[in-house]
Amino acid sequence: MIGHLDKLTYADAKGFLDQTEDTRALPFLIDIAPFMDEKEWLALLNASWPRIKNADEYRDQLLQTPYGRHAHEK
Repeated sequence: MIGHLDKLTYADAKGFLDQTEDTRALPFLIDIAPFMDEKEWLALLNASWPRIKNADEYRDQLLQTPYGRHAHEK
């Protein structure tokens, strides 16, 4: 879907995320991580966290994102 983009902006990602059902929010965030600035992606993840109830199902995939590795390696 967005493979041709260099960077996805926070506003664009939030617009897509707002249209995504809650159970698909985290998989969507995981998919777009490589296409976003780290700070913007983390801000979007943080803002979306209250609606994410299935985080345990995606723990391993979350750690595989470009920004999940940093926290996991520390």
